[in-house]
Amino acid sequence: MMPLPRVSPRAWLPMGGVLLLVLGMGAMENPLWAIAAPMTATIVGYVAFVRQLHRRVGDGLVGDLAFVYLGFLVLYTVVPGVVVFYGLSSDIAGALEQLLPSAAETGRQLWRQVLFGAMFAVAYLAARGTAQLPTVAVADPGWRRPRTILVAGALVFACLFALIAFSAPVESYYEHYTRYDHLGWTTRKFVSLSLRLSFGLYCALLTFLYLDARRWSRFIPFVVLALAAFEIGYSRGARIQGLIVLLMAMVLHHLTRRRITMRQLAVAGGLAVAAFTAIELVRLLTDVSDARDRLLEGGLGPPAEFLAVFLPSLHLYAERAAGTLPAAPWPMFFFDFIALFTWGDFTKYMPMYWYAETYFPFLDVPPFTIGPVAESALWGGEWDIAVRGLLNGLFFAWIVRAFLRFRDRWWALGVYAYCYATCALALKYSIFVNVQLVEKNLVPAFLLVEGTRMLMRRRLPRLA
Repeated sequence: MMPLPRVSPRAWLPMGGVLLLVLGMGAMENPLWAIAAPMTATIVGYVAFVRQLHRRVGDGLVGDLAFVYLGFLVLYTVVPGVVVFYGLSSDIAGALEQLLPSAAETGRQLWRQVLFGAMFAVAYLAARGTAQLPTVAVADPGWRRPRTILVAGALVFACLFALIAFSAPVESYYEHYTRYDHLGWTTRKFVSLSLRLSFGLYCALLTFLYLDARRWSRFIPFVVLALAAFEIGYSRGARIQGLIVLLMAMVLHHLTRRRITMRQLAVAGGLAVAAFTAIELVRLLTDVSDARDRLLEGGLGPPAEFLAVFLPSLHLYAERAAGTLPAAPWPMFFFDFIALFTWGDFTKYMPMYWYAETYFPFLDVPPFTIGPVAESALWGGEWDIAVRGLLNGLFFAWIVRAFLRFRDRWWALGVYAYCYATCALALKYSIFVNVQLVEKNLVPAFLLVEGTRMLMRRRLPRLA
């Protein structure tokens, strides 16, 4: 068992002093400080966490699960604060005007997200251990990788072909979510299975490519960009799956080939944010010419994605404070565990669908996701946030420790890369959403690859 590290109190004193100063400023009557204080605390706290984590993992920092996870939380906290603080325009920011939150209410909601991140950081640092993430080298188990890559690639193609073949014609981002509504129950379940398998097969294919990167170094960029482009085009502008593909490639590169530096990450992150913001602008407008005119007039606004965690949280806590929050069905509290034993996408007790049916029954698809901070308003409030943050930190620390234990297995590398790439979904859905993703996406895909490969090995023993 890995020994738990001791955190020196002196390491936190400088950051603690800054936080106390910020808290004092936040107590001033100036309403802008009510927003600036949690924003500053988020950034300072993240810097302190990264410094402490870097002392343990060294140049493996970028590949650590908590590094990227809390980085996303910083964006989901700071961007809404900047939108309110500076009054920036955004297509989704108009919802803030409808909610009419005061600066104090906005600040309190941002502090709730700071609380969640702080509890996560404490639990993660306490439970993760001090072991560094090594460069992974998986021994060849006796089968030839070209055959395995051929199998994984063929299965990916088959799944994507099924998704396209059964789809109704769609012209917009919102129509994408109803493209299979015309199908019968059996066919829709088959499409759902194909969709989930495709996500897992992406991971398997990229894992095998990076484990033999010397042979496939020229082929890897083409595969990564092709998969990301397909996901964005297929979904008519939804960026999450494209981002997941890019993050999987990044962490696999970091763990199998060459360490990624902070400077490289900053450049790549800036380019990705600009590109994804432009994609959002194009998808919300009628055509590319409208998007160009909008860009010339107002420039790139803040990505609406980074308001998706804040807005429903603000709304539900406002309802809670006013005493008008509807009672949620109690099975919804256990949705993470119920979903493990259901077929495909189970939405009956999913918080996101309850929220849409309660407040937006006229919409075909839910306008927002409901993450742990928003869901806490339905149950225990701020105490609920603290507990969820602690559990989230312990769970992610367990994922890292499990990967370190089984790092010489290809499937362990694939699971870790997938959890790393999808960690932001824990902020948007649930702290245990990765369990569902591994069970329903990765496990069937990995078993399918292994079963098909073994069958081909018996029938085509000379295939290289």
